[in-house]
Amino acid sequence: MPLRRPHAAHFLAALPILLTVAVASAREPTRSVAPDPTVVPLGPLISFPSSELRGAVEQFVADRNALYRRYDAGFSPTRRDRLESFHAGWRQRLKELEFDRL
Repeated sequence: MPLRRPHAAHFLAALPILLTVAVASAREPTRSVAPDPTVVPLGPLISFPSSELRGAVEQFVADRNALYRRYDAGFSPTRRDRLESFHAGWRQRLKELEFDRL
């Protein structure tokens, strides 16, 4: 008995319509639309110089998230011990930095 995929059939049926809409919208002249006032301008956000700690913060977040995925039982003693060790290691490494220089 073949495996039925109803979603694939719907997608294939809608594909010509989606392509027609995409082509038609590409041909339309672009309209000038005022930006939403709740969306902040991106220029100032992008032009800020990168923090010297950015790499360390990104590494901490990536490592912590990996630990959260590996030790996913919320109240596990093993998870608690591993996260305590992780945070203690980071605290020790942070003590090695000269924050006055940053």
